[in-house]
Amino acid sequence: MPAWVRVASLGQGAAAALEGGERGEVWAAFRRAAYLRMGGGLVALTPQGSHAGPIHAVLADPLPPLEVGTAVRVEADRVLVGESLVIDLSAAEAWSGYHPTPGALWRGRRLASRSVAAVAARSALLFPPYRSRCGDWSTALAEPDIARVAGLLGGVGPGLTPSGDDALAGVLFVARLLWGATAEQHLMACLVEARASEPSISFLVWAARGQALAPAHDLLLAAAAGRVDKAARSAALLGQVGASSGADLCLGVQLSLDHLPPARKPPHS
Repeated sequence: MPAWVRVASLGQGAAAALEGGERGEVWAAFRRAAYLRMGGGLVALTPQGSHAGPIHAVLADPLPPLEVGTAVRVEADRVLVGESLVIDLSAAEAWSGYHPTPGALWRGRRLASRSVAAVAARSALLFPPYRSRCGDWSTALAEPDIARVAGLLGGVGPGLTPSGDDALAGVLFVARLLWGATAEQHLMACLVEARASEPSISFLVWAARGQALAPAHDLLLAAAAGRVDKAARSAALLGQVGASSGADLCLGVQLSLDHLPPARKPPHS
């Protein structure tokens, strides 16, 4: 008999990738988590209690060991992983992060920037050898030239999602929230310049659509509402993500809040 694992929360990207009839494979497997590579993108299977996110399927039960390359297929509200595991989507809560209005975020940007500063200071991008490899991306933000930022940051650093990719996700997320839905096509087009890793691309595409980890949404909503304590708590939660991923994301958020203009300038303006 196959093991059964229930999904508690399903992000927008994960839901789209796990539509009925889709097929894929186990792309990466860890002790408590895994990535599924589907036709519609990667899905991150994350353990109970982890943060919700756009490509995340947060599990309600422990994940048994998986083997990379195992075939995956979706049948209605079930994901079949080989012959040994059934992932039950039937009770999964759809998750999507809320946004402050662009005007409210602009007014709260200084508070948000101060809230993430201590966490952002731990980013690997601020230390050798990566600092010199990123170039002057704060100037590119001020121009604003997001394609250039993507070229400077994409793929910089070690890890499954390199530090530069995580910082770029913070940039895209803030830019989308400041500039509104009409900026999405432009922001996604900028990703052509990024030398990002495969799992990063899925995160980056959704960041350009204004979706990130739940504490990033909570942070900007709190700052926009002037809620100092909640903004600080949300920043601290981001700082606990990965070895440096949360700090790198916070650095992208901080510099974007400090340097991006409130509206995207037309090309050649």
